[in-house]
Amino acid sequence: MRRSEREQWRTVGYISKPHGLEGEVCVYSLTDFPERFARGARLSLSLPDMPRITLHVAESRPFKGGYLVRFLEITSIEAADRLRGGYLQVPLDD
Repeated sequence: MRRSEREQWRTVGYISKPHGLEGEVCVYSLTDFPERFARGARLSLSLPDMPRITLHVAESRPFKGGYLVRFLEITSIEAADRLRGGYLQVPLDD
């Protein structure tokens, strides 16, 4: 039996809002493993009614109980704002 799309992913973070003008986002962590947000980490973004996309962490740092994360693919506040409400996920077997 094939797993459903939802069952194949583990949610590790929630993007609450953009931060600054250069594409950083505020991430609420849903994992006990901070290395999920380390430089070079690959995360999958899930947003309602949008195709899943892969994002690569350029840098991150602790911020107000969560993290400020900058992705290689996101370089403006406008692009970061489109990620608002998205869930960051990793494959279950990761």
